Amino acid sequence: MEESLKCAFCKAFARDAVESNCQCALLYCDKCSSIVESCMICNTKLSKKDGNIDENIFGFTENKLARRMIGSLKPSC
Repeated sequence: MEESLKCAFCKAFARDAVESNCQCALLYCDKCSSIVESCMICNTKLSKKDGNIDENIFGFTENKLARRMIGSLKPSC
């Protein structure tokens, strides 16, 4: 289950987790979501770097459940 709480981009636990709004609903760190332009699986556009409005951009949504779950994990040192 812990693997499902990791960022699809950096592979660390998703800090301030967000989920892609495409059909894949991959989890990303909020910081990594600003880098990712398209879904790594279905290639759907998730962000646009030039700032222009585009109806075909799916974007990201905050994932509160993942944030709570990651926050409750005990560090493994």
